[in-house]
Amino acid sequence: MRKIKVTLSFCLIITSIIGQQKPVDIADLTIKINAMGSKDLFYGFAEGDEIIFNFEELKGKTLKEVKIIELPNNTKFLDYKTSITIDKKINVSKTSVYQFKFNNGSLTAKTFKVRIQRIPKNESTISFNTNWQWKTVYDTNYVAYTKDSLVGYDTSYITKNKKELVKVDTLISELFTKNERVHSETAIGKTQYAYLNVNLPVNSYSPNSFNPYQSTELISWSYWVGVGQNAKDEYNKSNSSFKSGISAISSISGYGALASLALNGVSMISSPNVGDNVQYKFVSYRNGVKSIFDSGNGISATGRNTSLLQGGFTIELFNDNFRDGIDVEVKVVCVQIRKTWENKKITEQLVKPRYIKLNKTRMVVNSKEIRVNVQN
Repeated sequence: MRKIKVTLSFCLIITSIIGQQKPVDIADLTIKINAMGSKDLFYGFAEGDEIIFNFEELKGKTLKEVKIIELPNNTKFLDYKTSITIDKKINVSKTSVYQFKFNNGSLTAKTFKVRIQRIPKNESTISFNTNWQWKTVYDTNYVAYTKDSLVGYDTSYITKNKKELVKVDTLISELFTKNERVHSETAIGKTQYAYLNVNLPVNSYSPNSFNPYQSTELISWSYWVGVGQNAKDEYNKSNSSFKSGISAISSISGYGALASLALNGVSMISSPNVGDNVQYKFVSYRNGVKSIFDSGNGISATGRNTSLLQGGFTIELFNDNFRDGIDVEVKVVCVQIRKTWENKKITEQLVKPRYIKLNKTRMVVNSKEIRVNVQN
Protein backbone atom coordinates (compact mmCIF):
# COMPACT_ATOMS: atom_id res chain seq x y z
CA MET A 1 0.00 0.00 0.00
CA ARG A 2 2.73 2.48 0.87
CA LYS A 3 4.50 1.83 -2.38
CA ILE A 4 1.36 2.54 -4.37
CA LYS A 5 0.80 5.87 -2.50
CA VAL A 6 4.28 7.12 -3.31
CA THR A 7 3.77 6.20 -6.93
CA LEU A 8 0.52 8.17 -7.12
CA SER A 9 2.07 11.21 -5.47
CA PHE A 10 4.95 11.14 -7.89
CA CYS A 11 2.57 10.92 -10.80
CA LEU A 12 0.64 13.95 -9.57
CA ILE A 13 3.83 15.98 -9.28
CA ILE A 14 4.95 14.96 -12.76
CA THR A 15 1.50 15.86 -14.17
CA SER A 16 1.62 19.28 -12.47
CA ILE A 17 5.06 20.07 -13.83
CA ILE A 18 4.10 18.99 -17.32
CA GLY A 19 0.82 21.02 -17.30
CA GLN A 20 2.33 24.25 -15.97
CA GLN A 21 3.19 26.86 -18.65
CA LYS A 22 6.43 28.82 -18.64
CA PRO A 23 6.29 32.64 -18.11
CA VAL A 24 6.23 34.71 -21.28
CA ASP A 25 8.10 38.03 -21.19
CA ILE A 26 5.91 41.04 -22.07
CA ALA A 27 8.24 43.92 -21.14
CA ASP A 28 11.72 44.27 -19.65
CA LEU A 29 12.40 48.01 -19.54
CA THR A 30 14.52 50.69 -17.90
CA ILE A 31 12.45 53.86 -17.57
CA LYS A 32 13.33 57.41 -16.53
CA ILE A 33 10.60 59.70 -15.14
CA ASN A 34 11.20 63.43 -14.92
CA ALA A 35 10.53 65.40 -11.76
CA MET A 36 6.81 65.45 -10.93
CA GLY A 37 6.22 63.32 -14.04
CA SER A 38 4.46 60.04 -14.76
CA LYS A 39 4.71 57.06 -17.09
CA ASP A 40 1.98 54.71 -18.33
CA LEU A 41 2.36 51.27 -19.98
CA PHE A 42 -0.54 49.37 -21.59
CA TYR A 43 -0.64 45.64 -22.43
CA GLY A 44 -3.37 43.16 -23.25
CA PHE A 45 -3.82 39.85 -21.41
CA ALA A 46 -5.89 36.76 -22.15
CA GLU A 47 -8.50 35.27 -19.88
CA GLY A 48 -6.82 32.87 -17.41
CA ASP A 49 -3.41 34.57 -17.64
CA GLU A 50 -1.37 35.18 -14.53
CA ILE A 51 0.55 38.45 -14.54
CA ILE A 52 3.95 38.55 -12.82
CA PHE A 53 5.08 42.11 -12.05
CA ASN A 54 8.53 43.20 -10.85
CA PHE A 55 9.66 46.77 -10.21
CA GLU A 56 12.83 48.32 -8.74
CA GLU A 57 14.09 51.91 -8.48
CA LEU A 58 17.77 51.70 -9.43
CA LYS A 59 19.04 54.02 -6.66
CA GLY A 60 16.73 52.69 -3.99
CA LYS A 61 14.59 55.83 -4.04
CA THR A 62 10.82 55.67 -3.82
CA LEU A 63 8.13 56.47 -6.34
CA LYS A 64 5.05 58.28 -5.15
CA GLU A 65 2.71 55.66 -6.61
CA VAL A 66 2.78 52.37 -8.52
CA LYS A 67 -0.59 51.22 -9.79
CA ILE A 68 -1.99 48.39 -11.96
CA ILE A 69 -5.48 48.89 -13.41
CA GLU A 70 -7.71 46.56 -15.38
CA LEU A 71 -9.25 49.02 -17.83
CA PRO A 72 -11.39 50.95 -17.68
CA ASN A 73 -11.22 51.46 -13.89
CA ASN A 74 -10.68 48.25 -11.92
CA THR A 75 -7.60 48.75 -9.74
CA LYS A 76 -5.75 45.47 -9.19
CA PHE A 77 -2.64 46.73 -7.40
CA LEU A 78 -1.67 49.97 -5.65
CA ASP A 79 1.46 50.81 -3.65
CA TYR A 80 2.64 54.19 -2.31
CA LYS A 81 6.20 55.41 -1.72
CA THR A 82 7.71 52.19 -2.91
CA SER A 83 11.15 51.42 -4.33
CA ILE A 84 10.73 47.72 -5.16
CA THR A 85 8.02 45.15 -5.94
CA ILE A 86 8.96 41.47 -6.37
CA ASP A 87 6.90 38.86 -8.18
CA LYS A 88 3.51 40.52 -7.70
CA LYS A 89 0.97 38.11 -9.25
CA ILE A 90 -2.40 39.08 -10.63
CA ASN A 91 -4.95 36.66 -12.06
CA VAL A 92 -6.70 37.79 -15.25
CA SER A 93 -10.40 36.91 -15.07
CA LYS A 94 -11.27 38.15 -18.56
CA THR A 95 -9.45 39.23 -21.66
CA SER A 96 -8.69 42.94 -21.28
CA VAL A 97 -6.06 45.68 -21.43
CA TYR A 98 -4.09 46.53 -18.26
CA GLN A 99 -2.54 49.88 -17.39
CA PHE A 100 0.74 50.03 -15.44
CA LYS A 101 1.01 53.53 -13.97
CA PHE A 102 4.11 55.07 -12.35
CA ASN A 103 3.94 58.51 -10.66
CA ASN A 104 6.97 60.49 -9.52
CA GLY A 105 6.05 63.09 -6.90
CA SER A 106 9.64 64.16 -6.34
CA LEU A 107 11.46 67.27 -7.58
CA THR A 108 14.19 65.01 -8.99
CA ALA A 109 14.10 62.51 -11.84
CA LYS A 110 13.84 58.77 -11.07
CA THR A 111 15.13 55.74 -13.02
CA PHE A 112 13.68 52.28 -12.50
CA LYS A 113 13.53 48.83 -14.09
CA VAL A 114 10.25 47.08 -14.71
CA ARG A 115 9.63 43.50 -15.86
CA ILE A 116 6.18 42.27 -16.84
CA GLN A 117 5.47 38.58 -17.63
CA ARG A 118 2.43 36.44 -18.24
CA ILE A 119 1.82 32.76 -17.56
CA PRO A 120 -0.72 31.50 -20.10
CA LYS A 121 -3.59 29.35 -18.90
CA ASN A 122 -2.88 26.73 -21.53
CA GLU A 123 -1.07 26.20 -24.79
CA SER A 124 -3.84 27.82 -26.82
CA THR A 125 -3.04 31.28 -25.40
CA ILE A 126 0.75 31.05 -25.43
CA SER A 127 0.94 33.19 -28.59
CA PHE A 128 -1.68 35.73 -27.39
CA ASN A 129 -1.01 39.20 -28.86
CA THR A 130 -0.56 41.65 -25.97
CA ASN A 131 -0.69 44.74 -28.20
CA TRP A 132 -3.75 46.99 -28.07
CA GLN A 133 -5.61 49.40 -30.33
CA TRP A 134 -8.06 52.26 -30.04
CA LYS A 135 -11.73 51.45 -30.56
CA THR A 136 -14.63 53.87 -30.83
CA VAL A 137 -17.67 52.79 -28.83
CA TYR A 138 -21.06 54.43 -29.02
CA ASP A 139 -23.62 54.96 -26.30
CA THR A 140 -27.15 55.67 -27.51
CA ASN A 141 -29.77 57.32 -25.28
CA TYR A 142 -33.27 58.57 -25.95
CA VAL A 143 -34.14 61.93 -24.37
CA ALA A 144 -37.74 63.03 -23.86
CA TYR A 145 -38.70 66.61 -24.66
CA THR A 146 -41.73 68.74 -25.52
CA LYS A 147 -42.22 70.88 -28.61
CA ASP A 148 -44.77 73.58 -29.39
CA SER A 149 -46.56 72.76 -32.63
CA LEU A 150 -48.47 75.43 -34.57
CA VAL A 151 -52.04 74.25 -35.25
CA GLY A 152 -53.76 77.47 -36.31
CA TYR A 153 -54.40 81.15 -35.69
CA ASP A 154 -56.94 83.07 -33.61
CA THR A 155 -58.05 86.40 -35.12
CA SER A 156 -59.67 89.21 -33.13
CA TYR A 157 -60.39 92.90 -33.69
CA ILE A 158 -60.01 95.80 -31.27
CA THR A 159 -61.02 99.44 -31.54
CA LYS A 160 -58.77 102.05 -30.02
CA ASN A 161 -57.88 105.71 -30.24
CA LYS A 162 -54.87 106.81 -32.25
CA LYS A 163 -53.52 110.33 -32.07
CA GLU A 164 -53.13 111.84 -35.54
CA LEU A 165 -51.87 115.21 -36.79
CA VAL A 166 -54.82 116.70 -38.65
CA LYS A 167 -53.83 120.30 -39.30
CA VAL A 168 -50.69 122.44 -39.67
CA ASP A 169 -51.05 126.22 -39.94
CA THR A 170 -48.36 128.79 -40.69
CA LEU A 171 -48.98 131.96 -38.67
CA ILE A 172 -47.18 135.16 -39.65
CA SER A 173 -47.67 138.19 -37.45
CA GLU A 174 -46.24 141.62 -36.79
CA LEU A 175 -44.26 141.26 -33.59
CA PHE A 176 -42.84 144.78 -33.24
CA THR A 177 -42.99 148.14 -35.05
CA LYS A 178 -41.75 151.49 -33.89
CA ASN A 179 -40.44 154.83 -35.20
CA GLU A 180 -37.66 155.99 -32.87
CA ARG A 181 -35.94 159.41 -32.75
CA VAL A 182 -32.19 159.05 -32.18
CA HIS A 183 -30.48 162.36 -31.32
CA SER A 184 -27.21 163.80 -32.61
CA GLU A 185 -23.98 164.25 -30.72
CA THR A 186 -24.66 167.99 -30.10
CA ALA A 187 -28.30 167.66 -28.92
CA ILE A 188 -28.43 169.28 -25.50
CA GLY A 189 -29.55 166.93 -22.73
CA LYS A 190 -30.07 164.10 -25.19
CA THR A 191 -28.20 160.88 -25.93
CA GLN A 192 -27.01 159.43 -29.20
CA TYR A 193 -28.29 155.98 -28.17
CA ALA A 194 -31.76 154.44 -28.24
CA TYR A 195 -32.77 151.02 -26.93
CA LEU A 196 -35.76 149.03 -28.12
CA ASN A 197 -36.81 145.88 -26.21
CA VAL A 198 -38.52 143.04 -28.12
CA ASN A 199 -40.17 140.06 -26.48
CA LEU A 200 -40.58 136.91 -28.55
CA PRO A 201 -43.89 135.02 -28.36
CA VAL A 202 -43.90 132.13 -25.88
CA ASN A 203 -44.42 128.65 -27.30
CA SER A 204 -47.70 127.17 -26.10
CA TYR A 205 -48.97 123.61 -25.69
CA SER A 206 -52.45 122.44 -24.84
CA PRO A 207 -53.18 120.67 -22.58
CA ASN A 208 -49.43 120.20 -21.82
CA SER A 209 -46.07 119.92 -23.55
CA PHE A 210 -45.76 116.17 -22.92
CA ASN A 211 -48.86 115.17 -24.89
CA PRO A 212 -50.24 118.23 -26.68
CA TYR A 213 -53.31 118.29 -28.87
CA GLN A 214 -52.45 121.77 -30.06
CA SER A 215 -49.08 123.52 -30.13
CA THR A 216 -47.87 126.88 -31.33
CA GLU A 217 -44.11 127.27 -31.79
CA LEU A 218 -41.95 130.09 -33.10
CA ILE A 219 -39.71 128.91 -35.93
CA SER A 220 -38.16 132.16 -37.23
CA TRP A 221 -38.36 135.94 -37.24
CA SER A 222 -37.09 138.77 -39.47
CA TYR A 223 -36.44 142.48 -39.07
CA TRP A 224 -36.12 145.67 -41.07
CA VAL A 225 -34.29 148.78 -39.84
CA GLY A 226 -34.55 151.99 -41.95
CA VAL A 227 -33.60 155.66 -41.56
CA GLY A 228 -35.72 158.47 -43.02
CA GLN A 229 -38.27 158.69 -45.79
CA ASN A 230 -36.02 157.29 -48.53
CA ALA A 231 -35.60 153.99 -46.69
CA LYS A 232 -39.33 153.82 -45.97
CA ASP A 233 -40.17 154.44 -49.62
CA GLU A 234 -37.92 151.54 -50.69
CA TYR A 235 -39.56 149.29 -48.07
CA ASN A 236 -43.07 150.15 -49.30
CA LYS A 237 -42.01 149.73 -52.92
CA SER A 238 -40.71 146.19 -52.17
CA ASN A 239 -43.98 145.25 -50.50
CA SER A 240 -46.17 146.63 -53.30
CA SER A 241 -44.27 144.68 -55.96
CA PHE A 242 -44.09 141.47 -53.91
CA LYS A 243 -46.18 138.59 -55.19
CA SER A 244 -46.77 135.46 -53.15
CA GLY A 245 -49.03 132.44 -53.31
CA ILE A 246 -48.90 131.93 -49.56
CA SER A 247 -52.18 133.12 -48.07
CA ALA A 248 -50.65 133.53 -44.63
CA ILE A 249 -48.27 136.18 -45.97
CA SER A 250 -50.75 138.07 -48.12
CA SER A 251 -53.09 138.43 -45.17
CA ILE A 252 -50.61 140.78 -43.44
CA SER A 253 -50.92 144.13 -45.14
CA GLY A 254 -47.56 145.79 -45.68
CA TYR A 255 -45.42 142.91 -44.50
CA GLY A 256 -45.19 140.61 -47.54
CA ALA A 257 -41.47 141.08 -48.27
CA LEU A 258 -40.48 140.90 -44.61
CA ALA A 259 -42.68 137.81 -44.11
CA SER A 260 -41.02 136.14 -47.09
CA LEU A 261 -37.64 136.84 -45.54
CA ALA A 262 -38.76 135.23 -42.25
CA LEU A 263 -40.05 132.16 -44.11
CA ASN A 264 -37.46 131.62 -46.83
CA GLY A 265 -34.40 133.64 -45.78
CA VAL A 266 -34.45 135.66 -49.03
CA SER A 267 -34.59 139.48 -48.71
CA MET A 268 -36.54 141.35 -51.42
CA ILE A 269 -36.13 144.77 -49.74
CA SER A 270 -33.71 147.24 -51.35
CA SER A 271 -31.70 149.91 -49.55
CA PRO A 272 -31.61 153.53 -50.87
CA ASN A 273 -28.34 155.06 -52.03
CA VAL A 274 -28.85 158.42 -50.29
CA GLY A 275 -29.76 159.06 -46.68
CA ASP A 276 -28.57 159.16 -43.10
CA ASN A 277 -27.14 156.03 -41.58
CA VAL A 278 -27.65 154.31 -38.21
CA GLN A 279 -25.44 151.90 -36.31
CA TYR A 280 -27.39 149.02 -34.77
CA LYS A 281 -26.76 145.99 -32.60
CA PHE A 282 -29.01 143.10 -31.61
CA VAL A 283 -28.16 142.09 -28.05
CA SER A 284 -29.35 139.20 -25.89
CA TYR A 285 -28.54 138.28 -22.29
CA ARG A 286 -28.19 134.71 -21.09
CA ASN A 287 -27.31 134.10 -17.45
CA GLY A 288 -26.09 137.68 -17.16
CA VAL A 289 -23.76 137.38 -20.16
CA LYS A 290 -24.19 139.90 -22.99
CA SER A 291 -24.16 138.51 -26.53
CA ILE A 292 -24.29 140.50 -29.79
CA PHE A 293 -25.82 138.22 -32.42
CA ASP A 294 -26.35 140.76 -35.25
CA SER A 295 -25.03 144.25 -36.05
CA GLY A 296 -24.48 146.70 -38.89
CA ASN A 297 -24.28 150.31 -40.10
CA GLY A 298 -26.36 151.69 -42.98
CA ILE A 299 -29.41 153.55 -44.28
CA SER A 300 -31.48 150.34 -43.99
CA ALA A 301 -30.88 146.67 -43.19
CA THR A 302 -32.73 143.37 -42.99
CA GLY A 303 -32.03 140.06 -41.28
CA ARG A 304 -33.46 136.69 -40.30
CA ASN A 305 -32.98 134.62 -37.14
CA THR A 306 -33.79 130.93 -36.49
CA SER A 307 -31.66 130.43 -33.37
CA LEU A 308 -33.03 132.83 -30.76
CA LEU A 309 -36.64 131.63 -30.55
CA GLN A 310 -37.61 132.20 -26.92
CA GLY A 311 -37.16 135.05 -24.47
CA GLY A 312 -36.29 138.46 -25.87
CA PHE A 313 -33.58 140.82 -27.06
CA THR A 314 -32.66 144.51 -27.26
CA ILE A 315 -32.03 146.56 -30.39
CA GLU A 316 -29.35 149.19 -29.71
CA LEU A 317 -29.40 152.19 -32.08
CA PHE A 318 -26.56 154.74 -32.33
CA ASN A 319 -26.49 158.04 -34.29
CA ASP A 320 -22.94 159.12 -35.23
CA ASN A 321 -24.20 162.42 -36.82
CA PHE A 322 -22.63 165.44 -35.16
CA ARG A 323 -25.49 167.85 -35.74
CA ASP A 324 -28.69 166.21 -37.01
CA GLY A 325 -30.94 163.74 -35.30
CA ILE A 326 -32.43 160.81 -37.26
CA ASP A 327 -35.76 158.98 -37.33
CA VAL A 328 -35.29 155.21 -37.31
CA GLU A 329 -38.14 152.83 -38.06
CA VAL A 330 -37.91 149.21 -36.87
CA LYS A 331 -40.21 146.34 -37.86
CA VAL A 332 -40.10 142.71 -36.67
CA VAL A 333 -42.22 139.89 -38.15
CA CYS A 334 -42.41 136.37 -36.69
CA VAL A 335 -43.41 132.99 -38.14
CA GLN A 336 -45.14 130.41 -35.96
CA ILE A 337 -46.32 126.89 -36.72
CA ARG A 338 -49.56 125.76 -35.16
CA LYS A 339 -50.21 122.00 -35.10
CA THR A 340 -53.48 120.32 -34.23
CA TRP A 341 -53.96 116.65 -33.33
CA GLU A 342 -57.12 114.61 -32.88
CA ASN A 343 -57.93 111.15 -31.58
CA LYS A 344 -59.12 108.93 -34.39
CA LYS A 345 -60.83 105.62 -33.76
CA ILE A 346 -59.12 102.81 -35.61
CA THR A 347 -59.73 99.08 -35.78
CA GLU A 348 -56.76 96.78 -35.50
CA GLN A 349 -56.61 93.13 -36.37
CA LEU A 350 -54.83 90.93 -33.88
CA VAL A 351 -53.62 87.54 -35.10
CA LYS A 352 -52.43 85.19 -32.38
CA PRO A 353 -50.85 81.83 -33.22
CA ARG A 354 -52.27 78.77 -31.47
CA TYR A 355 -49.94 75.98 -30.34
CA ILE A 356 -50.22 72.57 -28.71
CA LYS A 357 -47.44 70.79 -26.86
CA LEU A 358 -46.20 67.52 -28.34
CA ASN A 359 -44.24 64.95 -26.37
CA LYS A 360 -41.29 63.71 -28.38
CA THR A 361 -38.01 61.85 -27.97
CA ARG A 362 -34.71 62.35 -29.69
CA MET A 363 -31.77 60.02 -30.03
CA VAL A 364 -28.50 61.18 -28.46
CA VAL A 365 -25.38 59.25 -29.48
CA ASN A 366 -22.18 59.76 -27.47
CA SER A 367 -18.87 58.28 -28.53
CA LYS A 368 -15.61 57.63 -26.74
CA GLU A 369 -12.28 55.96 -27.45
CA ILE A 370 -11.21 52.91 -25.42
CA ARG A 371 -8.18 50.61 -25.54
CA VAL A 372 -8.92 47.04 -26.59
CA ASN A 373 -6.82 43.99 -27.37
CA VAL A 374 -5.62 43.50 -30.90
CA GLN A 375 -7.53 40.60 -32.39
CA ASN A 376 -5.27 37.58 -33.01
